[in-house]
Amino acid sequence: MRARPGSLKLAVALLAAATLAVAPSGSVARAGGYDTRQGVDQCGNMSSGAVNYLWSSSLPFYDWGTYIGGALTPYNGCKSSTSFVSSLRSMGWNIMPIWDDLQAPSGCISASVHMSSSTTTARSQGVQAANNAKAAMATYGFSSGDTVWLDIEAYTTSNSTCKAAVNAFVDGWDSVLGPLSDAGVYGSAAGSAVDSWHGLANPPNFVWIADYGVALNSVWGMSSPPNSHWTEDQRVHQYRGTRRYPYPSGCTGSACIAPDVDCVSTWVDGPNQPWDPDSSEGAETNSPSYEPTCNGTAQ
Repeated sequence: MRARPGSLKLAVALLAAATLAVAPSGSVARAGGYDTRQGVDQCGNMSSGAVNYLWSSSLPFYDWGTYIGGALTPYNGCKSSTSFVSSLRSMGWNIMPIWDDLQAPSGCISASVHMSSSTTTARSQGVQAANNAKAAMATYGFSSGDTVWLDIEAYTTSNSTCKAAVNAFVDGWDSVLGPLSDAGVYGSAAGSAVDSWHGLANPPNFVWIADYGVALNSVWGMSSPPNSHWTEDQRVHQYRGTRRYPYPSGCTGSACIAPDVDCVSTWVDGPNQPWDPDSSEGAETNSPSYEPTCNGTAQ
């Protein structure tokens, strides 16, 4: 099991690097570490040409968020195939697996599947979602030490019943995965009430925050949560939604590929180095100057 966020992080990163160094030629190195670079996330599979384009030297991307299952994926078509994930690994991408499960209760969000409005039931549903995600992680070749990200889309946070149910679901998810340091949760900065998860009995180990057009290419200075929460390489910032790139050649508008764009400062699965070298994680607390931006220019 990998180290939790904090003082042992550097040792884990060095161990990952050592694992890569002795990997047999031609094999896909199974390793992970804390990265501080940019990435993309995308619904479903993408053509090999498009993946190659995003991997090109002219773009600063190293990390890929991909959906591996959940109760919502049969309806939205976002689940990636195991062969697609394997091809990403072979190319060198670091992977951030996403679990797209029950959304806020009926009346709180327009969705195909909903969690219960009962906090007791919603928490049990979160526990079940976490156990299902753990099983799927093994199918996709992830280790027991890799973070899996629960997708919580924006809902009516001003409704106390909605918010209580969602937070109960998240708490159930975290209660299973948190002790393994594997509990990640994605949500809109305001629309999913991300910062309310910080006060849960079982808070997420990592948060992936959608907050567009602010703090470009940084995990700090967003509208929420404050810089003092989730401080030690525990954040991803989705700072662009559906960023269009000119692939295939000559494409216009919706014909072009359009992944979301992220600044990553957290654990990722995969062989691509370098890992985050910062060994003084406490200094990052409320101090963006330590890692102010991810690599490359904002996209």
